[in-house]
Order: sequence, then structure tokens, then C-alpha cells
Amino acid sequence: MREPSPEDVEYWKERVAAEQLTYPRLAAYFRQSREYVIGRKARGITLLTLDDFEMFVQEHDWDIGENLIATKLYEPHVTRFLKMQVQEGMTFVDVGANVGYFTLTAATKVEESGKVIAVECNPRNVELILMSLHRNGLDHVTVYPFAVGDSQRLMSFSWGFSNGFVDELAKDDDEAFIVQAVTLDSLLKNEPRVDVIKMDIEGSEALAWQGMQETIAKHHPVLLMEFFPALLERVSGVKGDDFLNSVLACGYDAFVLRREQEMVRTQSTSDVIAEWEKERELVGDVAKTYLDLVFLPNGQ
Repeated sequence: MREPSPEDVEYWKERVAAEQLTYPRLAAYFRQSREYVIGRKARGITLLTLDDFEMFVQEHDWDIGENLIATKLYEPHVTRFLKMQVQEGMTFVDVGANVGYFTLTAATKVEESGKVIAVECNPRNVELILMSLHRNGLDHVTVYPFAVGDSQRLMSFSWGFSNGFVDELAKDDDEAFIVQAVTLDSLLKNEPRVDVIKMDIEGSEALAWQGMQETIAKHHPVLLMEFFPALLERVSGVKGDDFLNSVLACGYDAFVLRREQEMVRTQSTSDVIAEWEKERELVGDVAKTYLDLVFLPNGQ
């Protein structure tokens, strides 16, 4: 923000009088001005310097931004796994990239010989990702501003801060924020290699899984995803154990990625559910209980 110059004051005084501008209309002019739009401070955007890169976040993003500002860390156990798993030259796909923390983490690991593909439908998050990529000079990252599902269609999107949910779009819902949903198979069909896919899309994982079967069959990538039974049933209409069965049936072994220890290998869906039950007892609320799971191809 800045103080207006004398010339600015005279210009707007004349314009207010000539157009009889109300306060809301005058404020709307300022919010749509180029100066406001490109002003990071006016929009509550701050630049963080982390160990491997710099990134932009919203100061009042209760989902991710505020935590990053306070601690300079985000999901250390997931970060640790990705830094070990993702190597130079790989192709990493970040589905539900949010503000781009894991996109940037992977981009520094794959280097220019590799590729990162970020998929994120929240337009505010997409803006932050692009700003961060430009800041770090990362040209080997492709950003797709889409939702991911089981088919190509229009869907509604609702958000509070950086997280959000997609839902079916009603024909008479004229006030919905509309996003384009696509399948991962359509996005990745021409990629010569896909090594790691991270997926955190607030319960839409089961829908996305249905739309990525060609990718799984062709590349058999390592998968890292959030397993959140309450959201899977609410958003995808799929029970948690059914979803696990479908993934394991494609030739994967499941590991629980815990915060305080190494990965816990499981032998079956029931083992994963047992680990989730342990977590539920600690959290005390089914609606807030999830696991971070890693799926490795059999024998890897």
C-alpha cells in the first residue's frame, strides 16, 4: 500500500464527482487496478526462504500458509520420503499441488533433466505456484489448472483457504465456482515416463484412480497419497477398504508413512485399516483421521 500522490487525489476527486461513484464502486476500481493486482503485500502474499527454494504463500491461509510461515516446515515425514525417492531425471506428478510446496521440493530434486507436473484447480493456489516457479527460475515444471477425476466434465469447487473440495455441478447452480475436471490418463498420455505420483485431493482420490488406469498399467509409478476414509466416502462415494483393494490389486504393496518412525509395511487391506484404527484412537475423531500411504510396485 502507498499514500496517493497529489495528482492521484485530484484525478479521483474529479472522477468521483463526474461519475457519482459510491464507495463500493470506488473500492472495486482500486481492487481491479493493475497496481493492486500485482501488489503482493496488498493481497497478503509473503515470500518465504526455505532450505532448497523460495516460495510465496498467503499470510492468512490457515490450511498451509500460516504453518509454513511459523515453522518453515510442512509435513516433514512426507518431505523426507520424497527427497529420498525422487531423483534427477525423473518425472514427478503432484496432483492437488495446493500452493506448490511439494512441486518445488520435487523440482529441485529432478533438476533440469527431469520434469514436474503440477495439477491444481484452486486459481489462487495456481497463481502462487506460478509466482514461486518464476522466482526460482524453474522452467521444467508444467502447471495444469484442473481438477482430477474419473472423466472430463465441469465440476463445482469450494474452498476456505488453500484446501478445497470438488463436487458434481448442478444445472441450476449459477453461483458455483466452476472448474474443469480431467483424467490423469488424458494429461499424461504422451509422457514417456512417470516415476512418482503424489495425490492429495481431499477425498477425490478414488475418482482420480478410476481415471488413471492407463497410466498405472503403462508406468507403474510409485504412489504417495492421503488415505482419508471419511472424505473418500463423502466425495468419491467409495469405502476406504474398497479403494485399498483396488490399488493393491494393481500390483502394489502398501506402506504407512508415519511422522515419528520409518515406513510401516503392511501385508493387506486389513493391515492398513488396523493402522488407521490406531490413528483414530489417537485423534479421537473419525472425520479427522487419515494416513499418509506409500504404494510401491510389488517387490520394490
